[in-house]
Amino acid sequence: MRAAPVLLETANNAGNTAMLRASAITQLGRLLPERLMPSLPLWLESDDPLIRLAAAEAAGNCRQSNNSSACCY
Repeated sequence: MRAAPVLLETANNAGNTAMLRASAITQLGRLLPERLMPSLPLWLESDDPLIRLAAAEAAGNCRQSNNSSACCY
């Protein structure tokens, strides 16, 4: 998916607002759960609660996926 690099860059760019970063994490979790794993630990340990929440929800969605190949664990 062509959006993956843009979503990852947006989610990882500390210069972006927390809301924008959290939205990118949420979209990654919905569209490309397999792309979460490299950055997920960093997002879960973020100082910003919006980023932590988005990461936790994305991880939860990943675990609930019916497609085991899409799971990030």
